[in-house]
Parts: sequence; structure tokens; C-alpha cells
Amino acid sequence: MRSATDPEAATYVTAAYPRLMNLAGALTGNRHDAQDLVQDTMATVLIKWHKVRAATNQDAYVRRVLVNRYVSKKRLRSASEIVSHDAVTRDRASEPLVDIESRDEMMELLWRLPRVQRTVLVLRFYEDLSDAQIAQTLSCREGTVRSNASRALASLREELGSVRACQRTDSAQAPLPASAG
Repeated sequence: MRSATDPEAATYVTAAYPRLMNLAGALTGNRHDAQDLVQDTMATVLIKWHKVRAATNQDAYVRRVLVNRYVSKKRLRSASEIVSHDAVTRDRASEPLVDIESRDEMMELLWRLPRVQRTVLVLRFYEDLSDAQIAQTLSCREGTVRSNASRALASLREELGSVRACQRTDSAQAPLPASAG
């Protein structure tokens, strides 16, 4: 067995770090928590490199380690930051909630969801994984993935409707400018 300083392991960790930081950032919503999560994940990857190397899909194996660490641990503080637009790198024109005006608004709504529902949506729309891949990552059935996604999307639509209603009410109640007279 090779040591944790195996050049192949070091090369993998270096290449995977940006991808894992993006995923962890989308999951945690906080750069510091994301860095901690990725650091914990990379420590596990280096310690268990022989298992990672033997995996059919190394990226899927490492992603599963990261997601399992995220779901199983209470890493979030009561007050957390919202992921900024800059933290999200991919265009999401195909999202089911296309009328959301900004990424920040989307992330704010996403953060209102329970942890597993949020994880399912991040893996589905951010990582572009199938239900089968998400089920494998979360060690659950595909039906569980679909039901969590359905509940999460219904909650997001409901929240979006509430946000839009509040915005319409606020704009309707805005004072009219004083006339120059």
C-alpha cells in the first residue's frame, strides 16, 4: 500500500479541490464551512487513497464522502451566509424556478429547506446527477430522492409565491413622489 504522500493522490487532490469547493459552497452556503468540509473530505481521501484509487469512479466516490460528511454532521451555525452569485459558476437557464431574479434569491430560498432536501436539489441541479446517482450518493432509494426533490420544489414554489406577493404588496404601498407644484 502506498503512503498518503503518493504523487497520484496529491495530483488528484489538487485537481479535485476546486470542484469540491464549489459543491461544498453550494451545500453549506458559507465559505469557511465549505473549506472545513473539503479539508475533512480530503483528509479522508488521503488516508483511504487505496479505496479511492480502486473505485470505478473516483469523483463519485469522493463526492459521496463529501456529501455524507455534510449530511451527517451539524456543521451549520445558527446564522450563516448566503452563497453569493460569484460562488456559483454555471449558468442555470434550465432551472425549474426560472422566474427567480438572482442567484442570491435562489440560494436564500434554498436555505429554507431541510438539509436532505437541499442536498438532493444541489446534487440534481448543481452537480447534474441523475436520481440513481443521487440515491447512490445518499445511500437511499431513488423513490426517496424523487420524493425529497418533489417536496423541496413544492416548498420553493410556495416560498417564491410568498416572496413575490410580499414584493407586490410592498411596491403597491410605496409612497408616490411629491409633485412639483
